[in-house]
Amino acid sequence: MGAAAGAAQVGVAGLQFLEASNRAGAISRQAKFRAGQERFNAALIDIQKGEVEELAVQGAIDREAEARQMLGEQTVSLAAQGIETTGELGGILSRETIRNTRNDVNNIKNNAWREAMGLEIESTGMKIQSEFTLLKGKEMRRQTLAQGGLQAASSVVGAAGSFLG
Repeated sequence: MGAAAGAAQVGVAGLQFLEASNRAGAISRQAKFRAGQERFNAALIDIQKGEVEELAVQGAIDREAEARQMLGEQTVSLAAQGIETTGELGGILSRETIRNTRNDVNNIKNNAWREAMGLEIESTGMKIQSEFTLLKGKEMRRQTLAQGGLQAASSVVGAAGSFLG
């Protein structure tokens, strides 16, 4: 009876280790999957950051074009009213329009820079999280294998006791 019980315990030990190995593999695959998702999300954020920067450049170009249009309209309007376009009033209007345009362009660029930096920080955080996910998965895999190995060893020791006892 003792030999049969010991053999059963050795079989249980093998199953315990096999189960631990399967769980460890699943943990590893899950960590790799999550890390892949995090890297993919970081790549999407990088694309979004590029789009923000492109939109800012286009926004600045559009605002400068609007300003040139406005300067032309102001010149035509002053001339139509018989006001000298190169005089004091024309100069004041032109300088104010140019100053406001520069401020608008700077605001467009600054806002885009802030948004791009926020996206860069978010992307970097996801990339770092991806690495931590992989490390955590490796550690959990090791712990699972160690725990399964200890359970299997305990069963083998119990089996040895059955054979000897």
